[in-house]
Amino acid sequence: MRFHIGEIPLPLNVQKSCPQVKICGLTLVDEAVTCIEAGADAVGCVFYPPSPRCVTEDQALEIVKALPAPAWVVGVFVNEDYSEIMGKAERCRLRAVQLHGREAPLLIDRLRRRGLKVIKALFHNGFPPLSAAASYDASAYLVECAGGPLPGGNAMIWDWSAANSLARTVPIVLAGGLNAENVS
Repeated sequence: MRFHIGEIPLPLNVQKSCPQVKICGLTLVDEAVTCIEAGADAVGCVFYPPSPRCVTEDQALEIVKALPAPAWVVGVFVNEDYSEIMGKAERCRLRAVQLHGREAPLLIDRLRRRGLKVIKALFHNGFPPLSAAASYDASAYLVECAGGPLPGGNAMIWDWSAANSLARTVPIVLAGGLNAENVS
């Protein structure tokens, strides 16, 4: 099932109002290929060492090489500095990064000037809060609950309607506990 409209996927095209799908935390090439074949527009590779889903640069590059051209691999980082993010982005051929920590707005500006799409995580019950979107100039904003042992939503189901007002003003990526029964 495709979750976007049109003949050609438009990964992370934030001008398009149709839903797009990013599956995060993939570590194996065949998992990533299966996700794209099933209709996902992008996959996420986590570069956060405490995460059980953290990948090496070699793993991420193999995933990038295995996917068809329209698919995107998004590198997920938590509180990393500019040189670390850019180094991994260049070596792994990433076109997008997701910042999931307390990154400064200036970092997002620098990464975007280098041609990367930047998704900034904001949290319903955490920091930075959804209300901080105006402080950043991200390509899109990932919104989730917050809570649990790792940064982010830890797949927690939350009241997604809390993001309605933000979604009217900026492109968002909805996350946290989504599944086949509740995604609509």
